[in-house]
Amino acid sequence: MFSARRRVEAKHQDVAGTVRISASNWLAFHFIAPMLPKFRDLYPEIDLSFLVTDRYQDLARAETDISLRFAFDIGPEETGRRLFHCDTTIMASKAYLDRYMSHAGPDGEGLHWINWTGIDYGEFWQQLAPYPEAALVHDVSDGLMWIHMVAQGQGMAMAMPVAAHHMFPVITRVSDAPIKPGRSLWVMFHSDFKKTKRVRAVADFLSDEFLSIKHKFVAGGELGG
Repeated sequence: MFSARRRVEAKHQDVAGTVRISASNWLAFHFIAPMLPKFRDLYPEIDLSFLVTDRYQDLARAETDISLRFAFDIGPEETGRRLFHCDTTIMASKAYLDRYMSHAGPDGEGLHWINWTGIDYGEFWQQLAPYPEAALVHDVSDGLMWIHMVAQGQGMAMAMPVAAHHMFPVITRVSDAPIKPGRSLWVMFHSDFKKTKRVRAVADFLSDEFLSIKHKFVAGGELGG
């Protein structure tokens, strides 16, 4: 049933109609939303329907037409463009560092972690975490809430995308914390839609716009790298 639906929808070749997009909340609010006025000027006949979620969307089951996804690789039925990897590091607000860092113990005594449960830290972060005695004060299942709490000075975050600095300039890299290339940002759609004009128009637009702001996702400049 899902396959038949995709094939029928893929036959519509007008650069018009509705295209469904899924993306995580922090990516949607802070990066995609500002792109939409430009998109509307270019494609006034395409309506966008957004599903804002951190949950994996199954393209094979027609849950969405385009998925902006952070991943190391994609499935065999999915077509997509890998845009760039996203650097991650340990981050905190400037106010938090000013308040706590000078009084912290050598192993992080007196410091605080805020954990986003959506991240798989892996052995890299477990081994290189420079503050083993810092207290874990919160577990957060929502990525945007996690970033907001760090911006508000409530603690440090491990493996935070450096893009957080461009969302909230008060967030900065902690001292000489290691920088690790994380998952890549992909613009993905099911292979049945590869030649569907309205889907390709949206996918190409999003790809071009994100590539133009790649520097916000890769460490450099004031954050080091």
